[in-house]
Amino acid sequence: MPDNGQRNEALADYYWSPLTFTATGAIEPITCQNSFSLTLSTGAPGHQVPPRDVDQADGVSGFRPHGDIGSGVARFQTFVPSRTGELSAVSYTSFQAGNPGAGLEISVHLANDSFQPTGDALSSTVVPAAQIGWSPRNVTVSPAISVAAGQRYGLLVRSATTSGCYGLVYNDSSPYPGGGEAYSDDNGSTFRTEAGRSLKFSTSVSR
Repeated sequence: MPDNGQRNEALADYYWSPLTFTATGAIEPITCQNSFSLTLSTGAPGHQVPPRDVDQADGVSGFRPHGDIGSGVARFQTFVPSRTGELSAVSYTSFQAGNPGAGLEISVHLANDSFQPTGDALSSTVVPAAQIGWSPRNVTVSPAISVAAGQRYGLLVRSATTSGCYGLVYNDSSPYPGGGEAYSDDNGSTFRTEAGRSLKFSTSVSR
């Protein structure tokens, strides 16, 4: 079992520490250290390559995984586009656990300022379980719908599975102040807002 208490080894946390060697070249016993100093070669810092035409996103730091989507549980992450155009891509960070028996549905809805979906889905895609990994990674769909700058929308994520579940990656420090997240335990019929929480996502809008 990984040191974060999860039974899914794909969710194991990383531990970084320098290796030391004996005079014969054998690796010395590894001891856990709270911190260590390391001199790096001169170079430029790395960075993540942003998605094409990215418009809204909530960063990459401070997120934790949790699995509960399925068996009636749904999540709704809202966002507000900065430009009018076509919503060409939506990426939602997820993973599977316990062998879900149905795919992950990602739909786009209009949303109100209380972070609730309004009306029918503007687009909906079911991603098969076989296309979703066991560790958190971006699951990307292409809604190809028109969105308007300043209008609130939301990503509704749920599954018809009655076994296993799908995960989310969340941050409770409001990394995306332009949005808001809500939770449902009746498959999306009603939602309640979870203050300060953002689910890891990004949207791309092309003109």
